[in-house]
Formats: sequence, C-alpha cells, structure tokens
Amino acid sequence: MNVMGIFKGAYISAVEFNGKMPTVEISHVKAVELEDEKGQSKSKPVVFFKERPRGWVLCKTTALSMAAMFTPETKAWEGKHVTLYATEVAVGKERKLAIRVLGSPDIEKDMTFELKLPRKKATRVTLKKTVPGAVLPPDPAPEAETAPEPVVDTETGEVW
Repeated sequence: MNVMGIFKGAYISAVEFNGKMPTVEISHVKAVELEDEKGQSKSKPVVFFKERPRGWVLCKTTALSMAAMFTPETKAWEGKHVTLYATEVAVGKERKLAIRVLGSPDIEKDMTFELKLPRKKATRVTLKKTVPGAVLPPDPAPEAETAPEPVVDTETGEVW
C-alpha cells in the first residue's frame, strides 16, 4: 500500500492507480481555477468521469494527448472512454508519479502524434486502441545505457 494514496484530495492522483490501468467514461470537462506552486491562480481543464466522483486535472501533455484522440474541443470528449496509467516523469530536477494517457477503445487504431512542449524537444507519442479491462503495458521507456563491465587487475584483485 502506498501511504500517499490514503490522503485523497479533490482530484485523482497517480498513486491511487496501484498498478492498474483504468478505462473510464468522460462525463464532462470544465475549467477550474487552481493555485500553482508559487501561489498564483491558473485555469486548468479538469475531466470528470461517470465512474468517479473526483476529477482529473490535465497537464499540457495529457491535454494534447486527449486532443490528438478526440479533437481539441472538450465538448466532443463527453461519452468517450480513455485508458490511463501512472508513470514517473521528470518535473524540473525531480521525478514524480503522474497520470498519462495510454489510449482509448474509441479510436479506430493505434495513432502516433508529435508532442511539442515549450522549451522541450518534440517527442513522438503513440496512443493505443485499448480494450476495457485488458491489461496493456504502456510503451517501454528507452533503455538506459549499461555501465561497462568493471576491469579487475588479475595481480592485485583491484577493481577499476
């Protein structure tokens, strides 16, 4: 159990997923004024689902993923299904758990789009045609470079 999942706020969070990838139906989307880390008020889109009483605050990455699947007009998202998952993402110098879009059973087939965020290099994102209840892993993260094998001095046994 992740202890942070016990402290539920007004909106869903990634720690509540517990490894699951739910497919949920969108009931509506509305703009909500939220405070950022600096205490400044910002308008953010919040997606509400038929299956959950609490909403999901979209970040730019998830908003662009949703727009790629269903159009930028949020009214068109109502009644559509979306499959979500939790993953670690870089936020500044930190790594945080975040909600991302895996895809939807409502798209015809897998689709790829170019995600371009301010001050970031464009990346290609693939959204999958999902099946509710199916366990589909998200695309694997790029493999990290492996460290070279250590060199052992045969005379001294010292590792370099």
